[in-house]
Amino acid sequence: MKKINRAIILLLLFALTGVGATFAADGQSENIQNFFLGNAPVTSSDLNPVLVLLAGPEGPPGPAGVAGKDGFVGLNGQDGKDGIDGAPGVPGAQGEPGAPGASVVVVALQVGDSNCPVGGSKLVASNGTESFICNGRPGQPGATGATGATGATGDAGAPGTGGTGNGTRYGVGSLGIGACDDDVEVELKHLFAGGQFTMNQVLITGLSDTCNSYTLKVWLTIRATGALYGSGSVVGANLAYAPGDEIRCEKVISNTSWTGTANNRTVSIDAANTCTNITATRTVAPRLNSMSARDLSDYVGFEIG
Repeated sequence: MKKINRAIILLLLFALTGVGATFAADGQSENIQNFFLGNAPVTSSDLNPVLVLLAGPEGPPGPAGVAGKDGFVGLNGQDGKDGIDGAPGVPGAQGEPGAPGASVVVVALQVGDSNCPVGGSKLVASNGTESFICNGRPGQPGATGATGATGATGDAGAPGTGGTGNGTRYGVGSLGIGACDDDVEVELKHLFAGGQFTMNQVLITGLSDTCNSYTLKVWLTIRATGALYGSGSVVGANLAYAPGDEIRCEKVISNTSWTGTANNRTVSIDAANTCTNITATRTVAPRLNSMSARDLSDYVGFEIG
């Protein structure tokens, strides 16, 4: 405000530089000389027409004006660019060493220990806690293996001497026959009737009492070549076997049916016992008395198991 007032005063002075003022003059016109307002005659009409105020000394500051209204809120400026990454800090100091680990005592355990019946180790921590590492128990017995292949047929026994009447011994021999006895006598018996030698009985003697409940098995093989003579070889309603067939006859050994003395028992497969044709199924099942001794091959197999 002070600057504005001074500017107004200066403008007024410049505008009135051609005007002069005269105080207490007579009625004659006089020229104004050396007045800073110009050089002109002074007339009565010119007296005191304008009062010129010269600037005096600067006055004291005026009282503070009333505060103006708040201006509008300025807009947010744009984000500045990211500063340069600071230099890496100094590595931190090394940490304190950790506390010592707890020790463990290992104790060997013998077989029969209450915690490890088959032996092992006991671990004892520093606070007295016990842990056990036990040996594994033996596994359960495996399943019974498959039956092994049939062994080779033993040597044929010496021919028997001729009998009397209508019976005869077809063959007899001594051999190891199975798991319960290793020395028994086997005899094949046949019957001569109607002009033919018909198989009549398979007789096993010298059996041990431990063979009770075992199964006696006899394998008979029919000749593959040549004519057959048994009634079971005739094609028709009674056909039981053909050339090359293998016949198996079996019987369960029982102490209720054997004869003889202790560990010298006798068991037989008789003529009427039904056998099995394991080569092929024919019209009927074969029996000993349907086979001719002349139809059999040179080898006969025996097994107790």
